[in-house]
Amino acid sequence: MGVVIDFDLSTVLFLGLVWVGAIIFLKFKKRKDFTYLLFFTVFYVYMAKLIDVTQFPMYFSESMRINIGQNVWGNMNLMPFFTITEKSTITSALNILITIPFGFGMPFISGLRARGVVIAGCATSLLLEFFQFIIALMAGFTFRVVDINDVIFNTFGVIIGYMIFVGFVRICRFAVNKFGICQNDILKYVLERPQIK
Repeated sequence: MGVVIDFDLSTVLFLGLVWVGAIIFLKFKKRKDFTYLLFFTVFYVYMAKLIDVTQFPMYFSESMRINIGQNVWGNMNLMPFFTITEKSTITSALNILITIPFGFGMPFISGLRARGVVIAGCATSLLLEFFQFIIALMAGFTFRVVDINDVIFNTFGVIIGYMIFVGFVRICRFAVNKFGICQNDILKYVLERPQIK
């Protein structure tokens, strides 16, 4: 037997309590309006799902270690592009896709420009890989290989997401000016993003 920690109801409740605390702090201490809180909530849900996908389930089982476990140190890859194979290109593409929303969403909840968003995305990816490594050390085996390529492709996804953000805001501005679209609070918030002059 062993222990399996999954992204279950208790995890959701914990993250829900953290969200409530963050909303209260942002609303009453930072004086954020409803529109900002909406964008923050969407980004928070995305981050929770990102943690779910990259960290859970966590296996602490001797039988799992024997059957599927890989050596924590021996299977780690710190050489960029060294382990890229035809099979791993799917994983690489998924690593890009899962961080596109980070690059798109971060500018809506912060004043960070391109460089800051990319640094924040890269740091987040490094943190996720670090937690995978710590969990593997605690379990004595790994079923998720700690790989520098994951960080590289995650960061590339953040860059793509930021480029989509820039294009999205510019298209919205063009459409509003061209067609005289009536602006609500959410559209105004999008149009007024300070990252794009």
